[in-house]
Amino acid sequence: MPIFSTNDSAARKTAAPPSLRLFQDISPWASLAVLSVIGLAMLSWSWLTWPDVFIDFGSELYMAWQMTAGKNLYLDVLSECGPLSTYLNALFFQLFGVGLHTLVYCNLAILAGIVFLLHRILAGISDRFTATISCAVFLTLFAFNQYVECGNYNYVCPYRHEMTHGIFLSLLALFCIFSFLQKQKLCWLAGSGFFLGWVLLTKTEISMPAVAACGIGWVLSKWTEEPQGRPRLKNLFLFLAAAAVPPLVAFFLLSLKMPAPKALLGVLGSWPYALHPAFSGSPYFQFGLGFDHPLTQFPFVDPLHC
Repeated sequence: MPIFSTNDSAARKTAAPPSLRLFQDISPWASLAVLSVIGLAMLSWSWLTWPDVFIDFGSELYMAWQMTAGKNLYLDVLSECGPLSTYLNALFFQLFGVGLHTLVYCNLAILAGIVFLLHRILAGISDRFTATISCAVFLTLFAFNQYVECGNYNYVCPYRHEMTHGIFLSLLALFCIFSFLQKQKLCWLAGSGFFLGWVLLTKTEISMPAVAACGIGWVLSKWTEEPQGRPRLKNLFLFLAAAAVPPLVAFFLLSLKMPAPKALLGVLGSWPYALHPAFSGSPYFQFGLGFDHPLTQFPFVDPLHC
């Protein structure tokens, strides 16, 4: 039996107490209205308070701006991440003009996509009411807010766009996995691999959980349903081939402007840095990861005074 099917929602609704069925029967339009009101209220309340003037976010504007001026990523503009986000922001600048508001509006569209995908995925594994409440919590607590003196930790003006772009693409990959579980069409499996390939062009800390989630989803979806090995291998090959397309395209395009080894390092993004002892053994990064005293709970430290 599939772990995710169209019959799951009906079964949960039947098993629920009568007092809860009213909430489970919330209509899609009511859910959309509630989340729209919450999102617009949070947007109005936090308007133009998202970026930090001095720390991190300025480089997001600068790198994309320099790309529109003809500079080349990894040659003229240094970056320790994959190429996707910088090129995407440069494309936004080319299409809509260079400026903070361009990224704000584009990031708001991406944020709306994140909420939509969260709702679809959560409604599929629970019910529409639970998905609506969960997305409302996300909008009120995480999407727009600032909790420390140093800004940037929100989805409108993030400290690195690789985080928000990677999360959006990861949710797309998971949504395709869920759709494949429901419909058993290979196009959804290929779509999951394709979006995962774009995630690999962001940051290591986004790529690792995305690979784990999609890998587990693929194994759970097919391993128990097909007694023969050949169909499983065929589907696995399709998934991996689709995931390889974005990195290969990125490598080809970068190699047109720089030597192949430099282009390869650009495609690998932050992986070489994450695996290099000079960085992994640094006290600063060990503190940030919680590896300096992993068995104790260290107190919060203001990031402005790290």
